[in-house]
Amino acid sequence: MSKRQKAPAKAAPILPTEKEAANIQLALDQSADRPKRIRPPATTARYLGPNRVEVGPPHDDRAGWAKALGASLGVDSPGVASILMASASAIMGELAINSQEDADAHMAREMRALEFVSAIRPETTLEATLAVQMLGAHEASMLMMRGVHKAKTVQQQADYVRLMNQSMRTFTAQVDALTKLRTGGKQQMEVRYVYVDARSQTVIGGYPAGEGEGPVRQSEISNKPMHPVSEPLVMRLRAACRCGARTRAGTPCQAPAIRGKRRCRMHGGRSTGAPKGEANGNYQTGAWTQETIQARATVRAFVRMARKQLDDLW
Repeated sequence: MSKRQKAPAKAAPILPTEKEAANIQLALDQSADRPKRIRPPATTARYLGPNRVEVGPPHDDRAGWAKALGASLGVDSPGVASILMASASAIMGELAINSQEDADAHMAREMRALEFVSAIRPETTLEATLAVQMLGAHEASMLMMRGVHKAKTVQQQADYVRLMNQSMRTFTAQVDALTKLRTGGKQQMEVRYVYVDARSQTVIGGYPAGEGEGPVRQSEISNKPMHPVSEPLVMRLRAACRCGARTRAGTPCQAPAIRGKRRCRMHGGRSTGAPKGEANGNYQTGAWTQETIQARATVRAFVRMARKQLDDLW
């Protein structure tokens, strides 16, 4: 009798580390919260001859498979779905199909292209067509990027970089077009804490209850220590004298003047003036300092008074 051969022992599974397990769990939680999308259905390719392939489902429900394929691409027509599928396959590159293995490889590339289009979540035929074009721009930019590393001359590298930039700009334009298509071409602009009162004075900040055109959020406007905004400050700014200095635009400056000064902080209001005495750059002999000028004026006044008294005596 032949001895019974022992079955090979199964290798112990290699478990992820604690950090990797936590990262995997986080990914699972995020994917659970993310809206579900219809993925492209399982598809097989049957080799019919040189460069001839029949694409279909791995089961007998061909109508259900066509419906699922169209839903994953955001279209209702099976004909449009087949056109988009053929376009995505052409973008991924043509392969010489001479065997069933070549057909399977061709199908695998086509499924990756459909996964890309499905991940964009198109909802209309126009969005699905744009998604296929985005796939083409992405593949072109990646092809040019690989060409940069394979180039043998500086001129070839420059040509590849130029083509890569063009493909990337095209992809960006397609993303903008898809966004406008989904939002109806409307742009939403949000402006906070800018109000115009009855006197056409723009005030940045919150209004108390019952005034202005919006609620006051002191938690947000008080979180800017460099630009504090509060109601007493707003009222003082309204009543303050304006600087009036000539700006580069040729208009008077409307910034509030510093207290006790004629100009604002940007037009010399904080300046204490030129230094006095020998610290001044124009100081030479001291004959024109304020003290000397005041002393000469005092002497002249004394001389005039003395002359007047002498004239009265004579």
